[in-house]
Amino acid sequence: MSAANANSAARASVYVRLALTSLVAAIAVLLAGYWPTRTLGGSDGVAGMTYGLGAALLAAFCGLIPIVHSLGRDAQARVAALYVAVAVRFVVAIATALVLVVGGAPGRVWLLLWTGIGYLVLLAVDTVGIVRQLNRVEAPRT
Repeated sequence: MSAANANSAARASVYVRLALTSLVAAIAVLLAGYWPTRTLGGSDGVAGMTYGLGAALLAAFCGLIPIVHSLGRDAQARVAALYVAVAVRFVVAIATALVLVVGGAPGRVWLLLWTGIGYLVLLAVDTVGIVRQLNRVEAPRT
């Protein structure tokens, strides 16, 4: 296996691990928010919550791409990738939520609320995962 293929495989492995962590976190948020949302918003609230968390999860998946692509590069490239990732995540979350609201998804208020909640939770989860990954890559050799 060539070095480029090995590097691509390693990046893919990192992406899958971070994406699965985001997915598990989104499911945990969904489970934690189900009862209060069902109680206050009914079935439309639960549908909106599901769509909103889906929008946040899609944004998280898209935002991980530039970060993972920058692994193994110099610090300046990683910082640039971080800025791109933040912008991508934000634009995808807003655009997806907007498309769903304009498209007539049920529970629009709940959709927007849970898009925001999911966005913040997944941003925190991804940040921890990325920092751990960078610490693994840049661990000092003694």
